[in-house]
Amino acid sequence: MSDNPNQNKELLSQEWQILQTQFDSYEKFSLVIKLFNIGFTVFSITLAMPTLISLVIISIVWLQDGIWKTFQQRIEQRLLVVEVALAPNTNVNEANNETAPCQFNQHFLKNRAGAGKLITEYVKNACRPTVAYPHIVLLALVLLMPIFMNTL
Repeated sequence: MSDNPNQNKELLSQEWQILQTQFDSYEKFSLVIKLFNIGFTVFSITLAMPTLISLVIISIVWLQDGIWKTFQQRIEQRLLVVEVALAPNTNVNEANNETAPCQFNQHFLKNRAGAGKLITEYVKNACRPTVAYPHIVLLALVLLMPIFMNTL
């Protein structure tokens, strides 16, 4: 890290711009994952795929969305640190190593969890309402479809 506060602020500003762009990109691709799952569900119902196969595939895609959102959450954590460092009246040189410019991967490695905690983090993110929707609705639809088909 440089001793020049203005240079550090500029580096942090550039880092923020890149991370914010990536954060927004992850949001877009999460929507693509959701749209794919909706399309797959329509496809599986149209072709009368076995319920178990449909449920497994929908669940896998849902978990993939949770994993994707976990990656996004890591970017968000760094964005929040950078935003604090960029706040008015913050002296970047007096800040700790957490606010050093361009240290995204170092911060991640320092806080990296083991495999069990990582899987737990993926599942927790998959269960957040903004991730669970529409996947949980699609699972319910596939489960209830045989009932609907018998009553029609």
